[in-house]
Amino acid sequence: MKQSSKHLVWLVALGLVGVAPEATCSSALDANIEQQIEMADCIFRGTVVKLESFRDEADGGIYTRTVVQVADVLKGKLPAVIELVHFGGAIDGIGIANCAAPRFRVGEERLFFVHRRHDGTLGTIIGERSAIKLERTPGTDLSEAPKFVAAHAELIARVRSIVGATGSTGVDLTEQPLSMSLEYDVKGESDADGTQSVTNFMTAPDGQPPRWVTQDRGEPIPYLVDMTFLPSGITSNQALAAVSNALAAWAAVTSLRFVFDGVENFGMPAELVQTNDGRLRIQLYSYTNYIALRYGPSYLGIGGPRYYWGLLENAGWGLGGNVAGNEFHKIVSGFAMINHSNSLVNVLSTFTEVLCHELGHALGLTHSSDLQAIMYPTAHADGRGAQLAGSDIAVVGQGYPYLNTPPFMYPRVMDITTAPWPVNVPGINEIQLACYDLQTTNLTVALTNAANLNGSFTIVSPALLRYTPRGYFSSPRLDPGGSQYYDQVACRCYDGTNAAPFVRVRVISFNPDTYPAGSPDGIPDAWMTNWFGNADPAAGPKRGAYDDYDGDGLSNIQEYRAGMNPTDPSSCQRIVAVGQDSISWQAKPYELYELEFTTNLSPVQWQPAGIQVLPSTETATACRVSNVPGQAKFFRVKKVP
Repeated sequence: MKQSSKHLVWLVALGLVGVAPEATCSSALDANIEQQIEMADCIFRGTVVKLESFRDEADGGIYTRTVVQVADVLKGKLPAVIELVHFGGAIDGIGIANCAAPRFRVGEERLFFVHRRHDGTLGTIIGERSAIKLERTPGTDLSEAPKFVAAHAELIARVRSIVGATGSTGVDLTEQPLSMSLEYDVKGESDADGTQSVTNFMTAPDGQPPRWVTQDRGEPIPYLVDMTFLPSGITSNQALAAVSNALAAWAAVTSLRFVFDGVENFGMPAELVQTNDGRLRIQLYSYTNYIALRYGPSYLGIGGPRYYWGLLENAGWGLGGNVAGNEFHKIVSGFAMINHSNSLVNVLSTFTEVLCHELGHALGLTHSSDLQAIMYPTAHADGRGAQLAGSDIAVVGQGYPYLNTPPFMYPRVMDITTAPWPVNVPGINEIQLACYDLQTTNLTVALTNAANLNGSFTIVSPALLRYTPRGYFSSPRLDPGGSQYYDQVACRCYDGTNAAPFVRVRVISFNPDTYPAGSPDGIPDAWMTNWFGNADPAAGPKRGAYDDYDGDGLSNIQEYRAGMNPTDPSSCQRIVAVGQDSISWQAKPYELYELEFTTNLSPVQWQPAGIQVLPSTETATACRVSNVPGQAKFFRVKKVP
């Protein structure tokens, strides 16, 4: 977030401020210490003793309560323990990052500048910059009389002096209620700091940063724009151009790409949209004065990501992949909002700068202490518009490298054939662990956390995974789009520098096969009975595994593996629709497909025609298929084994 120096307008993962003094993020508060003291209802030194994220029943947003043990009150009246509430946090595997909120850790000692909001909750005035982390002199701990390093001791003394000189008594908060239990350990372990070395990225409670993964597959991130209202003097055409320019600034130095998905009225603050649809929502106004009421009128904008969090147990793998040794969580949507009621954003160049900054937050970046950076927490308002500078390029490159994107994979499901005898049929009980990378094909695969409940997984070639059931049995088929399994294993691939987000291969059914007796052909009895009326292939003509009953060019075992109807020649994984930039074909839900093209059938040189497709229905569609006017193309669909 950015804010103006005049009004201490801070970005909430958020916003920009106006023209800033020569100061870093951590010391900018000190440059405005008198204003902070005047704005604060209470000022105190305290220690963070407990953190708890929760979902608000009224707006559905995720918030974090922070319990602080009060040690020294400099302004106002406080109980021994106080509770602060800030937007953002993580619960039930979903996290929301918000740079306007301080990132506390249990055990930290800070100097807090606090105000009471209109809803009665307490929060710091300007996020992290109103909760200054204090450092004690070496050799002292919380059980001893406080001895701070010189700079922090001087800061506390200065605040105490100014409060005394002004005669400000502050607000009596001794009756402020607590929502959490007071069971805590003052010397308790702090939240994990993570193992990553990434700087200036937001972090989840485990200390790991989040990132988008769409661009790793060569896909653009779709964005929606809500411009129901606009800053005074900004036209709709100017606004859309500013959004495009701001996104282009990030795309120019990273692997990120964006595509306009339309104009839409979100009907609520973009920050509170709870859809995990992979879209970026850009709201060019403050819905019902949301920003001013929640964060203060000086905020020029807010922004941030919504992400899945939690590393794979026993492996430490992230859903956002690994970039140069650093694990990431996966961003599933993002937002940016502009406070259109603040007159600073009436200037088009400043409006564009704030947008660019807030979109940086939506990508997972936090504030920078580099005065020249677009991610500096105070708006420059010098006409620069959407211009990255200083440390911006190096910081964003930690998560979105320009030339070496991480590889990627897709989750897979397996329908297992069981029999009284060994099933040794190529393609049965096997899948190809398809690995993709935009730069290289030199990839390796690793497995971990195999459940091995009813059988075992084995890599029998560099990319072929085989499952061997532990017996002859059957089971109902589980939902291929769900998360249940009879067995599963986690996989990821590496390119030597980066690693793909991990995916799971799930066994979702066991299907008996008793024909031919003693040498099963791999096709389950139930499938044979469903289509041919008898499980025995000898019961009629052309019912053997390698016969083609309907004459469509696919053998019966290929029809089984492809999820097609072996008695209908029109059911053969054929292309059923061709649009201006899309192609659709018959498919088996939750199987993986590749679309390829060639411009010449003699000689044939097949090339990828876009990204892979993992359909959820019996029709698969590849979108954004490149189409060059006047150029003939031939397409084919490949089902990944």
